[in-house]
Amino acid sequence: MNITVAGGRGHLGLALQFSQVRSAKRQMLIYHFCVSPQQQQHHQRGSFITFEGLDGCGKSTQIEKLAGVLRKQGLSVVVTREPGGTATGEKIRRLLLDTATASLSPLAELAMMFASRAQHLAEVIQPALAEGSIVLCDRFTDSTEAYQGGGRKLGSQPVLVLHRVLCGDLQPELTILMDSDVAASVGRARRRNKAHAAANGRGKNNENRFEGQQTRPTQRSKRLSGEG
Repeated sequence: MNITVAGGRGHLGLALQFSQVRSAKRQMLIYHFCVSPQQQQHHQRGSFITFEGLDGCGKSTQIEKLAGVLRKQGLSVVVTREPGGTATGEKIRRLLLDTATASLSPLAELAMMFASRAQHLAEVIQPALAEGSIVLCDRFTDSTEAYQGGGRKLGSQPVLVLHRVLCGDLQPELTILMDSDVAASVGRARRRNKAHAAANGRGKNNENRFEGQQTRPTQRSKRLSGEG
């Protein structure tokens, strides 16, 4: 698994370093987060870190591990996800992932993604940042650009325009892109989805419904890799 860290807005006192430790049985990430509780108190605004990658690549696991490391250092951490993160956003998420809504038009799908995101920013992300917390978010606009812009063939422009209008062009300080084997990630996500459906007695929601789409690199990931 390849992991890339992309920087967004500059933020004094913030640096994330991590190393991969490989063994025959497992791969573990060790995080070194260079922000002290004193530094966090000094800065009025918190830090926004996003995780991107296929469903099943381990984003949720790594987010929880990083949150644990940061909390042990006495830092205030908010863990959230997209689409979702709020009561309204979770309703939108269920609608988007419902197999019965697979026929949504690309533009309707894009609008719902940003409706969830706008509420998420207003209700969770911006208040947490204003309080000085570190926000760890599973997916953000990079995913929308990849799945709706690329997979649904809407292009980057409408995604980025909506991001500027509805999200105030908020950019993460750091984005961690987890580039894993596609077949392994999708297989893991499908197994998780089946287990979730069995546990809840229903199979309407498909957490990896978008993974079958042909996506493309986002503008930010192209700049990072030197492709664009």
